[in-house]
Amino acid sequence: MEIEAKFAIPNRQVYRDLLRVRQLAGFTLVPAGTANVTDHYVDTADARLLHAGYACRLRAEGAQVLVSLKSLGGAEGAVHYRDEQEVWLPALTLDIHAWPAGPARDLALRLAGGAALQALLDLEQRRARADLVEPLPGRARRVAQFSLDAVRAAGGRRPTSYYELEIELIDDGTEADLARIAAELAETYRLTPETRSKFERGLALRRPAAAAQPLAVAAAEPLLPDEPMSEAGRKLLRLHFGRMLANEAGTRVGEDIEALHDMRVATRRMRAAYGVFAEYYDRATLDPFNKGLRRTGRSLGAVRDLDVLLEKAEAYRAALPPEATADIDPLLEEWRARREKARGRMLAYLDGQSYRTFVADFRTFLATPDAGALAYAAEQPVPYQVRHVVPRLIFTRYEAVRAYEPVIAAAPLPTYHLLRIDCKRLRYALEFFRDVLGPEAAGLIKQVTALQDLLGALQDAHVAEGLIAEFLQKRSRRRKKAPAVPLAGVERYLAAQRATQEDLLVLFPPAWAEIVGPDFRRALALAVSVL
Repeated sequence: MEIEAKFAIPNRQVYRDLLRVRQLAGFTLVPAGTANVTDHYVDTADARLLHAGYACRLRAEGAQVLVSLKSLGGAEGAVHYRDEQEVWLPALTLDIHAWPAGPARDLALRLAGGAALQALLDLEQRRARADLVEPLPGRARRVAQFSLDAVRAAGGRRPTSYYELEIELIDDGTEADLARIAAELAETYRLTPETRSKFERGLALRRPAAAAQPLAVAAAEPLLPDEPMSEAGRKLLRLHFGRMLANEAGTRVGEDIEALHDMRVATRRMRAAYGVFAEYYDRATLDPFNKGLRRTGRSLGAVRDLDVLLEKAEAYRAALPPEATADIDPLLEEWRARREKARGRMLAYLDGQSYRTFVADFRTFLATPDAGALAYAAEQPVPYQVRHVVPRLIFTRYEAVRAYEPVIAAAPLPTYHLLRIDCKRLRYALEFFRDVLGPEAAGLIKQVTALQDLLGALQDAHVAEGLIAEFLQKRSRRRKKAPAVPLAGVERYLAAQRATQEDLLVLFPPAWAEIVGPDFRRALALAVSVL
């Protein structure tokens, strides 16, 4: 973890004044030399590292090259807290596979996801260094490194220059020391905190579009009533494929579980779109892509399902009295271990050739109009336009939902899960074709989503119950061979999952009545009638 304070220096005169400073906040500045430094920042062509929140810097030092992978952000006022991984190279190379094995190489491989690195930005610096020390009896306490930088962002017709001051904690320095130094710089020299790294600042100056934009995701293209179903499907697949790729880097890093969630949702939506649009394509062309989506979805889902379990279990744990919070730790430890194994398998899949081939081929297919689309003779009365197909498609999915009316009252829990799947198919159909449906579609989607969420929570509790029971059974068998571990807290959590299911079943009838009731049916008919 790198901890430093950063300040923007407003002009060259203040920069020169700071070069002459020898005492600061009660510390002595001991000059440590001046150096010219050139930093080469690299990324993939589609800026995967940047959009995952990292910068990759290559800096020549003597005969070697130091690669630094630093997280972006993490600033609290002037103080920056950044994760950092470094590796030394015997010679400059952008081939990550050629880097020495270790955490930096592993992180770079995950972030790049098989894509090649290329030059992004060069920064040239004139750096004046000094050590901030506190003289003590018999020794000097080294607190921080003081670095005054005149930075030149190369590239373009006119290179851009700016000035910065960094105070990085070293050796005996504490965050209290850093706060004291930062306060004097702000008060005496009127310096303002710089929340951006040099890389972010240079990128904003030289390549503002790259600095400001997230990983490009194609905007949703409106569907048209008279276009072929094949091209409507291509639009939707292209949208969700872009969202899948936009979240891949964050999924690889694993610091924000929402990236994995969003990547999985995009994959699920594409699987659902396949079920809607497949009959309008040559299956030999489309089926390999569905196979790739299925593999990707399974790989992501194995991790995401455990994220959901852990998130809910940790929320339950947080609500316990302090003396009882450790009671479900044995269960959490097992689930975390399972997640790490599932994550390892997921990363191996994402790093593999089959995934890279799938992504490359699918991207080409989605960018090629009419690719794989079935052709229909003009004189054939075959329904293939959106306006002709969608009414049947939506009512067929609603028919599947209403088929549960005679059985749901006395149904076992697995039947509720099947109903959830059919509700999801209806919801996705309404969402896919919202552009061509009447204004009632928005309310219908909201109602179906509410029922689906209720059924999803019911299924989550049911799955958790099964896994907790399995855990307890396994631990019961172990007691014969090892000292018993108290599991009363886990047993209470099992009871809580059963109670949750009972509570949700009480909420189900009114939500279900809305979906099969006359108001919903009337609104659905009106939404479809515009076609």
